[in-house]
This record gives sequence, structure tokens and C-alpha cells, in this order.
Amino acid sequence: HFLRRSHHHPRPNTSRRTYTINQPCATHSSLRSSPDATTSSGSSTAIRDPRATHRQTWINQTISAAKMGSVIGKISEEVPRHEVLAKTAAYEIRKYAPCVLAETSYVSSKGMVEGNQGGSFMKLARFIGVMAKPENEAAAPIAMTAPVLMQPSGGKSGDGSGDGYKMAFFLPASRFASAADAPKPTSPDVRITDVPARTLAVQTFSGYMRAGLIADKERELREALGADGVSAAPGAEAMVAGYNPPWTPGPWRTNEIMLEVKYK
Repeated sequence: HFLRRSHHHPRPNTSRRTYTINQPCATHSSLRSSPDATTSSGSSTAIRDPRATHRQTWINQTISAAKMGSVIGKISEEVPRHEVLAKTAAYEIRKYAPCVLAETSYVSSKGMVEGNQGGSFMKLARFIGVMAKPENEAAAPIAMTAPVLMQPSGGKSGDGSGDGYKMAFFLPASRFASAADAPKPTSPDVRITDVPARTLAVQTFSGYMRAGLIADKERELREALGADGVSAAPGAEAMVAGYNPPWTPGPWRTNEIMLEVKYK
């Protein structure tokens, strides 16, 4: 709150006290209680309530800390529930619980990670209410989770100029047990789907996603699984998961190649 600037000459008033701030730093230790503050000309000065100053400082520090955490690769979002069944130097075998996805489709002639991913991401972001009113029938904001998932959809563009892919957000399992629990998207381009429990082999790597890097990591994962006698599930295709925002530097990024497998 602010005190209103007075246009009258102040009169002594010892019953009312306001806060003044010792410069240059507005901390708790620099606040003192005094009679009405005045300028050299005698008019009263509008002083910010120190509680509001402290609250805004806390908000700014929290936002800065969150962004700084994401810059250095910290993952603070909710992630899909899973159990690690086995771990080697090359991969993990994870048992994922049933989950709910919000997904959309796109076509790319440049592969899964170098096409119209930006447009697909924004369709999903608008559904959960990132930076705008949520585009779902309940107008209910939904927390962002990690990772963002991309995978082949098996289709092609009508003119054959590109292959079909899907991008998906995991909806928070702490809130949505099934697709029926989630609000319906208002965009026909966004779908809510249930995904059953599944076992995935996962290789983690850093760097910026590029088609060549993805192909290398998929080959490495399949070769390591073959050497250990672990078979991919029938018809399984590699999925790519990205955990970080665009501003996270390559060496600090967390990416994963995922492949559904038959395991014990």
C-alpha cells in the first residue's frame, strides 16, 4: 500500500507513525518507525509499506531462482511415476505406471526433432494455460510437467512430403488418474489419451536434440539391449523425451531415448 501525497502543510501528529527506509538497501534492518516523513519543502512523502516491499522482493527472488535452476538443468516439474528395474552403464529399464497424455500431431520432412515442433508445443501449452487462458472446457490451468515426449505416429502428410509424429505432455498423475478426469480440450488438434503401464529401456544424454544425435543414440541403445539379450516389444519405435526449456545450455540438458521392451 502507499500513503497518499498530501498537498497541505503537515501538522505535528504523534499518534500516527509511518515507515521510512534507510537507503540504499531496503531490508528489515534498514526499516525504522518515525513520525510522518516530510520533504525539505514540508510536504509529506509517499512511502511504500515495508511488508509490500519484502513480499515483492521474495517474489522476484523466487522467480529468479526458478529460472536460474532451469538454466543449469534443474528439473523441478512433476515427472511420470516409474520404478527402475535394472541399470547398466548404457541404459535403465523402467516400469512406468499408467498415465494420461495430452497429445497433438505434426508432420515433418526433417525428422522427429527438426520440424514444426514449436507449433505443436504451443497447442499443448495453450491447453494447460501457459501464458494465456487455458484452452479447455473447464478453463482450468494444469501444471507443466516433464518431459515433453515425441514419437512417430506412423502416418504421412497427404502429399507424401513428410512423416507423421506426435508430441505429448504428461498430465500430472497427482491430479489425473485417467483421461476421464482431465478437462476436454477446446482445440480439435489436442487429444487426451490413457497410456497403460509399460516397460521402457531408457538412455539419458545431454546436448541439443538433432536428427543425427537422435539416430546415434537410438542405435547405441538397441545395440546395448541386444548385447544384453533384451528384446524390443513388437513394433516398438523409439521415443524422444526432453526435460528442459530452450534456454538451458546443451551440456546441462537432460534428454532421453525410450524404447518399449520385453523384460522378465
